[in-house]
Amino acid sequence: MIFSFVCYAVYAGMAFMAHGIVSGAEGEALTQLKEKLTATSTGGRLS
Repeated sequence: MIFSFVCYAVYAGMAFMAHGIVSGAEGEALTQLKEKLTATSTGGRLS
């Protein structure tokens, strides 16, 4: 049970960190991230 709690605590911490990173992306950084994701999901071609 302690192991489960530790794993959950680590998971929750990582989720909050990821949310902070995604929420912190604003303006030009967000635009660049979207372009990068679009290029990756289309096999390197921008749609």
